[in-house]
Amino acid sequence: MGLLSHARTRAALALAAGIAVAGALAGCGTHSAHPSVGADLTRVPAGLHWDTFAGIAIPAGDDGPASTGVTDTGYAQTPQGAALAALDHTVRISTADNSSWGPIAAAEVASSPGADAWKLARARLRISGPANPALAPRIIGYRITSYQPDKASVTAYSVYPDKSLAATAIGVIWSGGDWRLSLPDPASTTPTVTAIRGVPTTGLVRLEGAR
Repeated sequence: MGLLSHARTRAALALAAGIAVAGALAGCGTHSAHPSVGADLTRVPAGLHWDTFAGIAIPAGDDGPASTGVTDTGYAQTPQGAALAALDHTVRISTADNSSWGPIAAAEVASSPGADAWKLARARLRISGPANPALAPRIIGYRITSYQPDKASVTAYSVYPDKSLAATAIGVIWSGGDWRLSLPDPASTTPTVTAIRGVPTTGLVRLEGAR
């Protein structure tokens, strides 16, 4: 996926396993609901700064996360909170090693058939180290394509060291007082990650700053 680390073969395996955050990435990047009235979908998250997980820089800010560690939780019920959670959760479930993917999935992924399928597939993988810096992508921005207080669709844009670009559709839902990933139905054939030639200008929230 556009946000995955290590080789793109791992990304393919992860996607086949059901990582979408894309919608995540069907159930995740395809909501047709209109944005909530008054919601500012293009405001850069306040207090933007960068954390690192498995060798990949992840944006954070005043809208979350409030609690950090192996898992990141505590996001504001705002468009910015939804976007930050979508990016953070996607990187973590995509790159977590064998000792951390279970707690991350429990805290950051909503229960669904898609989540069950992903867990079964992830249990067969063996990941023991951080991303290879020579292969790891860099998140450059996102676009909120749909927002309601209980669900949101986010497209994340990332660039690889070879300058190629990828767009990752991510879906999140508000559950248990926090934003969680909504992984697509395992029967869905809708692509969740696509190669692109350039990032859009309309609605793009570009993420800058030191990493």
